[in-house]
Amino acid sequence: MKFLCALLAVVMLTACAFGACAEAETVAFADAVVEQAIREALGVSANAPLTADDLAKVVSFDCMSEDVATLADIAMCVNLESFILRYENNPRVFSLRPFENLTRLQFFRIDGNVLNTAPVAALPELNTMQIGGRATTLDLSPLAGRTNLDSFYLTRRALDGNTDFSPLTSHTNLRKATLPKLREGELRPLLESWPNLQYLNVWGGPVTTDDLAGLATRTLKVLVLNPDEPIDDFSPLAGQKELFRVQTGTLTETGLKSLVESVPGLRKLFFYAGDIADFTPLLSLEKLEMVYTSGGRLLTLRETLKDTDVAVNDPSKF
Repeated sequence: MKFLCALLAVVMLTACAFGACAEAETVAFADAVVEQAIREALGVSANAPLTADDLAKVVSFDCMSEDVATLADIAMCVNLESFILRYENNPRVFSLRPFENLTRLQFFRIDGNVLNTAPVAALPELNTMQIGGRATTLDLSPLAGRTNLDSFYLTRRALDGNTDFSPLTSHTNLRKATLPKLREGELRPLLESWPNLQYLNVWGGPVTTDDLAGLATRTLKVLVLNPDEPIDDFSPLAGQKELFRVQTGTLTETGLKSLVESVPGLRKLFFYAGDIADFTPLLSLEKLEMVYTSGGRLLTLRETLKDTDVAVNDPSKF
């Protein structure tokens, strides 16, 4: 009997040692701002203890703050599906290593600078990748051979300028793409690889008529271009029946005429007018709702469209 009681005591002590009799350990946070956002996601007070099991319930993280110092705490949110960190000015360069085991993450957005994109690019369920700042090392190689991306947003090349976009060519389901200033020959292979593309934004570089030919069979809806040189021939867009919004840099009179002829269903147009004196081609756009322009002869544009319902430079119509 004494032996049995002693044995039971040993079993109970062993179980307690492994946490069966003790309360789950409270986690400690490395960043107060991230902690606050996690608590808000869980709906718990600032003083309530949190355990690893609690953090495993966090599926969405959304924080708008310039005061985040580290993302280390994100690693504890093992079931995270969506991550958003928004801010306007934070000079820190964040490590994305805390994300490397978050295999359920689908949506990733950070508005600032990161060390290396690879830990996020490697996540198997990732369908949206948005980086608003600059990456010290822009490694997209983990994306190669996969097809899961729906949206890709990148406004700057790597810090050293070396960026290989070829891993994106396998993502045939991509619908939205925002690309940084590209180099000659980089754009068309991407466009030819994305048959389902609906939104395209290119922040600069040598965008040519030949590049636009890569869009010939797409069902594009929004096109935003900032080419180094004006495009005079938009004829490759002639098959874009659903394209309703175009934003481009400087347009010449030849380019304006070509754009209007190629995209008759245009509803919204943003451009720099440059030396355009004749805006009458716009009168043929029966669905045109608004035009926003800078430079050039704005008064001439207003006069041309004065008898239409087209809004000119009206921010409320954006």
